Parts: sequence; structure tokens; C-alpha cells
Amino acid sequence: MKSTEIISKIAKLPVPAINHSDVQVVLRLITVLAATHLVNKVNKTITKINDLDNPDTIYRFFK
Repeated sequence: MKSTEIISKIAKLPVPAINHSDVQVVLRLITVLAATHLVNKVNKTITKINDLDNPDTIYRFFK
């Protein structure tokens, strides 16, 4: 299931039908989506750094 599908389904939930456990599940889903998004951004950044002519200077900067 894509993140847009999850968000669209969350918006359709009736407010009285949401329990504490439902909120916990939704928060876990949002956390997983955010972590996945962050990991993808980090992987893209690492790939771009590795594609540079001299990536060692960048890595030394972050140490």
C-alpha cells in the first residue's frame, strides 16, 4: 500500500470510531513511512556523493 493510499484511508475514518489502539497503529504507520522516506533520501545522497570525482573529501568533512 502506498503512502497516499494510507493517508486517504485515514481521512475517511469516522471520528467516533477511532480508538486509542487505532491511533497507535496510525502513528506507527506514519513513523514507518517517514523512516522509509528518510532512508531513501540518505541512500540517494550517498549515491550522489559516490558519483563525484573525489568522494573522500566529502566523507572526511563529515568525520
